[in-house]
Amino acid sequence: MTYILSYIVCIFYGILYNLRGYVLFASALGGVVARLMLNSLDGYGYMISFFSASLAVAIYGEMMARISKVPVMIYTIIGILPIIPGRGIYKAMATLYQGDINSFTTYGLETLEMVGAMVMGLMLTSSIVRMFKIRKLLKMFYLRSEERFSRN
Repeated sequence: MTYILSYIVCIFYGILYNLRGYVLFASALGGVVARLMLNSLDGYGYMISFFSASLAVAIYGEMMARISKVPVMIYTIIGILPIIPGRGIYKAMATLYQGDINSFTTYGLETLEMVGAMVMGLMLTSSIVRMFKIRKLLKMFYLRSEERFSRN
């Protein structure tokens, strides 16, 4: 049931972002992938599960962006929505409003750790993909410059 709701929520967010057709349904599937990864690694701690879920979303987004020739951010933004730690943010703000600074600190730091793990997963995938792109471009430039110098 959780996965179906994640899919539906991602479809509605995709509609808000004016996505259509195949891209709408494929980006919503990224949200299901994220939720599935988050729930399957729940016993290993929230840091590992959030890191792995965002890593899975980023890899899925990179692959689907290459297939459908749209920007990676479309798949990443829609896919990451079901795992945003909204409950932690809400609890932190509610305890701050009530004046309980100790609980606010606890919930706030847990939420920041979750978000930090998500950011690290997204950045790791993006950096690796970018590294291979730059390597490929440098290789092409090097081969072209060798051809240019070998003609002379």
